[in-house]
Amino acid sequence: MPRPRQKQLPPKRNDLVREACDEPSCTHALYTSAELDTALAKCRDTAPGAQGITYSMLKHLGEPAKNSYLHIVNIMHAQHIRPEPWNKQDTNPIPKPKEINAYHPIAVISCTDKVAERMVLRRLQWVVGPLHDRLYAYTRGIGTQECLADVMATVNGKSALVVFLDLEKAYELACSDAIQTSLVIKGERGHLLAWTQKYTQKQGS
Repeated sequence: MPRPRQKQLPPKRNDLVREACDEPSCTHALYTSAELDTALAKCRDTAPGAQGITYSMLKHLGEPAKNSYLHIVNIMHAQHIRPEPWNKQDTNPIPKPKEINAYHPIAVISCTDKVAERMVLRRLQWVVGPLHDRLYAYTRGIGTQECLADVMATVNGKSALVVFLDLEKAYELACSDAIQTSLVIKGERGHLLAWTQKYTQKQGS
């Protein structure tokens, strides 16, 4: 892409996203107990993170505590913020199996944060609809075998050159403005868009 075109993109993207954040949307509705129960339904206890709150504890909340948690989530939703304690992560060094004195830094996020993110994700998926049918990564029920099967079916016994790319730190280096612009094009508006904008900017910082 020519450099002048690259310089023109950020302001146009920012204007598009800012206008869409101010538009009304059916996703402005408060999150409900049913959405919370759905988000918790398939959660299994893992490392609880800095707060020490497990999924089991959240599943067994009484009605007053559940309402208090939903109140926090709905404030987060309306004000486009994340509670500051949810930004704290426990980072644990996990040894790499074949490298001496080399580690994977694994960040453990609090379960209270992850449940709220699941609730946001379900609304986001409802708005944007199904993903591209050739997307294999992070897609439920689909793995590398489907990717290879599609490649072999496309090649169909003919000579072909196939290139597989592994982009290092693809998630960390993803452009937040480009992500938000794509979401606007797919129909995301209002509080949900504003919150995801703050979220992607925070994750990329």
